[in-house]
Amino acid sequence: MKPLQILTMKYTSWIHLIIIIFTSHVHAMTIEDIAKLSPSDKIEFYKSVSRESFSDPEDIYFALAEGLRDNETQVRRICAAKSLLIITSIQKYVQESDSPRMPSPKILALKEALKKAVDDPNLRVRGAALSALIYSDEPNQLYEKIILERIEMESNKKIALTVLRDMYSSGYRSPDIGIFAIKALSDVSPSVREDAARAIVEIRPLGALPALVKLLSDEGTVVSAVVQAIGAYGTEALPYVPALEKLLADRSIGGTLPDQIRAALNAIKNPSQQPPAKPRLKAVSLINKNTPSETKAEPKAEASPNAQKVLVTPTQNASADLKSSATKSTQPLSAQANNVRWWIIGLIAVAGGLFFILHRSKR
Repeated sequence: MKPLQILTMKYTSWIHLIIIIFTSHVHAMTIEDIAKLSPSDKIEFYKSVSRESFSDPEDIYFALAEGLRDNETQVRRICAAKSLLIITSIQKYVQESDSPRMPSPKILALKEALKKAVDDPNLRVRGAALSALIYSDEPNQLYEKIILERIEMESNKKIALTVLRDMYSSGYRSPDIGIFAIKALSDVSPSVREDAARAIVEIRPLGALPALVKLLSDEGTVVSAVVQAIGAYGTEALPYVPALEKLLADRSIGGTLPDQIRAALNAIKNPSQQPPAKPRLKAVSLINKNTPSETKAEPKAEASPNAQKVLVTPTQNASADLKSSATKSTQPLSAQANNVRWWIIGLIAVAGGLFFILHRSKR
């Protein structure tokens, strides 16, 4: 066998990966491009995908929306996790910036995909999609209904409780959030009871204290979470101080639990001395007010005939300006300059990779 053939066989995976990363930055990927990738290449593409992968950075919303509909579970998991990461990052930027740039209405395509992904058969896809959907907009009745219905059907209570905490943190105040957390305190699984108590630390629903006190005789980690939850109520938990003091006097308890009980008692008796709660990320609208309402949107999951940049056409009732800008076949000067830059970087990367491979082969 010729040396070149041996070299090619030995380093095919490395060369392939370099080509994938290079080509994903050299030009704007379209739905047709992504669909042509093999399952393993598609996974690698989505692992490295970013806003800079497209001539129009906002097209990443279309890419993630398409990935959430993919047949490969791992692709959907990656896209759900990246959707959550990107949406929470945008929320922080919008809320912390003095002059926030409201994201493109193209995000509507991703939000529509997230609504469907909450029913995904894979647990991790569902969980990430639910949390991403929560932070994709300010609290509203439509999302509240979708999320609470999904939580009621969710077989994995730990995921459901995580989503409930995100709901409360983002600004939702439905009584159903607290009701679900209180019900979870009586779950057969100790880990679910513990998670329920930790959720109650933040949510503090009415009527939870009697159920919490009953769990002071539960397993170690559950009791620790329960003590913190009781202390979170401050003066409202004064009637339950004797129960905590009785537990503190029990010589059989050890570890950090006695200190946690003392901290809870101090929080109940001296609430003014407690440090302020850590700020949580509340959700705000990511769409300008003049953007068409998504509740009437009917997204189309098809590629534009001239799709040089577009991955999925916008919702049908999107503005004419958005449609025309999304279907332009010519790229703006900034995008052309960006592509030239990536050509140069890509060529350097390929040359460096080949040099490395040839150098290794000589040893």
